[in-house]
Amino acid sequence: INQLFKQIENKHGSEIPHVHGGEISPYWEDGAFSTAKEEIEMRQLVRELIALEDHWANTDRDKSKFIDFYSIHRDVVLFHEHTWGSWCSISDPYSPFTSEQWKYKKSFLLDAQQRIKDIREEVLKYPAITKNQITSPADGVKITGISVDQTHGGLSQIALSNGELIEFNNTPFFTPLYRIDLHPTINKTPIIQTPIVIDNEQTQTIIVRGEFDASCPLEQLNWTYELNKTTGHLNVHVEVIKSPTLRKESLHFPIHFGGETSQLIYGNAHLEYPKDQMKGSNKEFICSDGPIVQRGIKYDWFIESSDLPLIEIGEPIDESQVMGGKVWKRESQNIEKLYLYAFNNYWHTNYKAEQGDEPIIFDVEFWIGDKK
Repeated sequence: INQLFKQIENKHGSEIPHVHGGEISPYWEDGAFSTAKEEIEMRQLVRELIALEDHWANTDRDKSKFIDFYSIHRDVVLFHEHTWGSWCSISDPYSPFTSEQWKYKKSFLLDAQQRIKDIREEVLKYPAITKNQITSPADGVKITGISVDQTHGGLSQIALSNGELIEFNNTPFFTPLYRIDLHPTINKTPIIQTPIVIDNEQTQTIIVRGEFDASCPLEQLNWTYELNKTTGHLNVHVEVIKSPTLRKESLHFPIHFGGETSQLIYGNAHLEYPKDQMKGSNKEFICSDGPIVQRGIKYDWFIESSDLPLIEIGEPIDESQVMGGKVWKRESQNIEKLYLYAFNNYWHTNYKAEQGDEPIIFDVEFWIGDKK
């Protein structure tokens, strides 16, 4: 069918009227992070799969040799298939139907992991044909130093190569915000141990350990800031340790840089929120397949996480219910405030009612683009 449409477009493309284009931002993508550990693992697997396929296509090898990429693609698609699953994962989370449906869904991840392990050695034993790569020296303004808030663990300051100091006074950048229940009155933040700072000419590393009180299913957060002073890129590696719970819960990280934001651009298609969204799109979060850019007066701030592609806009999602259901906002949100959506267990269908048997691990990267 894809060949048919391609032929039609090639032959009659100039005759087909363009009525309206844009993105339909869905309302169900946050459900994927009701099983955050497995979703992150699947996203990591997909990146490896793409890399292996690219490597296999660019090797000097016996072209008749068959590698079963198709079966891995099938597992990826069926793991993400949305409409099947347990309708009662919240109301009856331990029933055989619910547990077997989750076991069946997770089996596609486990199968894909085994399949990619089976082909990895065969694919990589052929050296890839070297491609000509054009590199250019890094330029513009870079992040050169960071300071951590001793109370909350978020960043209190970011130093730039032009001598400017960005300060976060009210809500330190990347302070974890943990919410319990559907109507939380406060965000719970961890008790921070004294951060460990390792600083040298090339890199700056700050290791943060935070623990929550005994009433929280979220037990511990470990995260590491790793600044490459040469490139000016800041990577944050996070490990979430928690116990399973049926209580409603979610974890968010503020990632807004402060100051006036003129545009919010996201994804490899460079979509602008909300300008490029079609009517009926979700206004509370976006899902990005590439960098997210907060365009300010002086700088473009870049945010990217291949593990966690969901970004909340304006504030963490309000899960208040009307007649038993979540009511989504209709108006556009404040693009000057962004939050990384780490996990939740709000969903009533298709996903587990709890998570936390194993750590949830992810990375997110930040850098700055000089306004030209």
